[in-house]
Amino acid sequence: MQRSVLAVMAATGIAAMAAPETSEAQSFDCAKAATAIEKQICNDPNLGLMDSELGSVYGALRSSLAGESQAELRASERAWVQERNACDPQSDCATQAYAQRLHALSKKYGVFTGWSGTFQSWADVQFSITDTDGSSYEIAVSGAGQNWQCSGTFAASQSADGSTLTVSGDSGDVAIETAGTGLWVPAGIDAIAESKGFCGASAPSLSGFYVRSSSADTPDARFDRAPFVHPQIIREFATGLSDTGDQVVAINLTDSQSSNRFAGEFTVAPDLKGGAPIVTMSDGDEQFSYQFIGAMENGIQVIKTTQSSSDGTGVFPTLMLLSFRQDHGITVNSAASEIAQGAARRLLFKHGELLVLSDRWQGELKVDGNRIFIGANESPLPNSGDDFSGWLTYDAGDTAAQ
Repeated sequence: MQRSVLAVMAATGIAAMAAPETSEAQSFDCAKAATAIEKQICNDPNLGLMDSELGSVYGALRSSLAGESQAELRASERAWVQERNACDPQSDCATQAYAQRLHALSKKYGVFTGWSGTFQSWADVQFSITDTDGSSYEIAVSGAGQNWQCSGTFAASQSADGSTLTVSGDSGDVAIETAGTGLWVPAGIDAIAESKGFCGASAPSLSGFYVRSSSADTPDARFDRAPFVHPQIIREFATGLSDTGDQVVAINLTDSQSSNRFAGEFTVAPDLKGGAPIVTMSDGDEQFSYQFIGAMENGIQVIKTTQSSSDGTGVFPTLMLLSFRQDHGITVNSAASEIAQGAARRLLFKHGELLVLSDRWQGELKVDGNRIFIGANESPLPNSGDDFSGWLTYDAGDTAAQ
């Protein structure tokens, strides 16, 4: 199994790389620039920074992937280069092309490591982003030059799939996008900053690409928004279609979330009915996905899992009840000839699965207090039988807080 993308990004230093000097921002030698696009990149410091980021991200991804996945990455990169080279160097076509390519890589391969941290533009403007409640963020803007100074704070909200932060203003909303390990900030941000009096008239635009210059501590993985618990971890908990009982009941998230064992690409798709995003991974002809339903008052996390059979004849949903726990590993103290308490770790504990949903089941699910509501089966598909419907109460005591 290949190393996870996040592990490779960290090992190569890309996830926390500092903003490069403008004169050396691009990924190639400007003395050898031959095409109009190459010369445009060398003359535009924002483009140069984006080209450097793309070179670093692409190189790390190419090293982390193998087989068909690596071939797909290379093919998409070749196609993108042709599109970029066809851009009019007198327009912003190349800039938009880089922003779109970096955003696409962020979403497809999980390159982006979280909003919290510090990001810097070519003009030395900094965005310091702080998580205030898991879905809302504060963006502190700072920077100064010979004739200008910027200072102020934006409030921003995260999208359901974690790929954008929206800043609202009188002139409209602006969606800041992930771009590789950095940020792409649209031009509309300047109007909001001006209305708030953040910068003087001589200040550079706040729009453009921002490279990640430092990261806050990696936020805990979760089910309802990024960073999502890797679906391979949840799949490890799931009882196989030909088995019974609970074979695996606890996994160390601290060591598993970005491990080689629980690696691989997965997608995050919005729920058309307004629920939490659906997180899906593929393994050959089989698919496994989960969706967060809600958290009980006792801390139990309720998720709906779905696994499809390899021949496509069945789609089998279950409700899985999980909780997060804290404990410690062990370490050997040779000097004292003892086994001592080791580092703290965060565990994901499985209380069990509710096998009350039949093949192709569709219906309402919700959590209220310590109860789960299972609606009537509304599936129009064949072989979708009648199931239990109504409220189920689960009194787990304080086990989830351990």
